[in-house]
Amino acid sequence: NVDLTGADCTLYVLSNNNGETTLKNGTKITAVGDNVAFDVYYWPKNGYPSVTVEIASNDVVITGKVEYASDGSEGFAENAKLIIPSGYNLAAPEGYEWVAYGDGKQVLKAMTHVAQIGDTKYDTLEDAVAAVQSGDTITLVANASGNGIKVPSGVNFTLDLGGFTYTVDGNLVGSSGTETNGFQLLKGSNITIKNGAITTTKAKILIQNYSNLTLDNVDLTGADCTLYVLSNN
Repeated sequence: NVDLTGADCTLYVLSNNNGETTLKNGTKITAVGDNVAFDVYYWPKNGYPSVTVEIASNDVVITGKVEYASDGSEGFAENAKLIIPSGYNLAAPEGYEWVAYGDGKQVLKAMTHVAQIGDTKYDTLEDAVAAVQSGDTITLVANASGNGIKVPSGVNFTLDLGGFTYTVDGNLVGSSGTETNGFQLLKGSNITIKNGAITTTKAKILIQNYSNLTLDNVDLTGADCTLYVLSNN
């Protein structure tokens, strides 16, 4: 039952680099603006081998950012833990999610998936598109990179980028022998792409479109080698 409140100049209200910190019984941590309410920082290079922060009751109030980071040493996931009660409302940092951890608790873990269709998770956007059915929505849940995306004829779906960016930096797609596309959308499909960005490091054509395509609040950015960002045939 403690109130910690930072000023405009307070970058971190509560910084945690070692040991165990427990927040409970109405404790409030308040950061101003874009400052950090608390962090969990794994710092073995400075002699701190493990760190745990646990929010132990649902009446704890956090205002401001929460950071979960390390100095790059191995053992981050095993030795740096952020634990909350099940059902507690705390947004997971980008690239992480809450998973069950014992009785009535959740712990922060790195995502191993980048896309979802409903409750089904996929490690790559390519896998999600291969599984999509007409009427589905694929949702990107983190910034991701990977192979080009080829959509066959006769598939109607929405790709919601979720505010994230998909970067084509792997194998490209296209007609046999001329695989130069980041995305190839074949005719007879109705596709909506919305709420995010698509870019590439290598595609000569970022999106080759033969479908009925709607772009809604999307940024498309080519590389130096990209001759066409959006080609419509």
